[in-house]
Amino acid sequence: MSRQGIADDIGTVVVLYTIGRIFGSLSCIYLGDLLGRRKVIFLTSAASFIGAVVMASSFSLAHFIVAWLVLDVGTGGYVAIVPVWQSGLLQTNKRGAHVVTDGISVDAGITIPLWIDTGFYFVTSNYVSWRFPLAFQVILSNKYAEST
Repeated sequence: MSRQGIADDIGTVVVLYTIGRIFGSLSCIYLGDLLGRRKVIFLTSAASFIGAVVMASSFSLAHFIVAWLVLDVGTGGYVAIVPVWQSGLLQTNKRGAHVVTDGISVDAGITIPLWIDTGFYFVTSNYVSWRFPLAFQVILSNKYAEST
């Protein structure tokens, strides 16, 4: 494959990353009222879990892209619905701290696997160098699902 072909594939994956999150966020407008916020939080955590498992087990670009979309629909939905749910439940003097804490949790969920990936940079002999950081997201998705 040429360099241009690889660059096009990377561009496609990055665009789908954004599209998945947009669909996840926008779906919460309807699903949050229909199912309730807690159920939607559980469903978005489940989508993130399934996406991470499929991504870590992927063997082709198409498989990876589908997993990426599922993961990002879950992540986008979670990022959209949790601050709304928290602001509806909490006292006004505690809302800001909780919403910021949720943002920190999401950022940590992105940062921790990236640092793990950096730690696996020197492991080049097998698939664990890129599969483990992707599979690590399963632990974080489970924690969010357990909290609902």
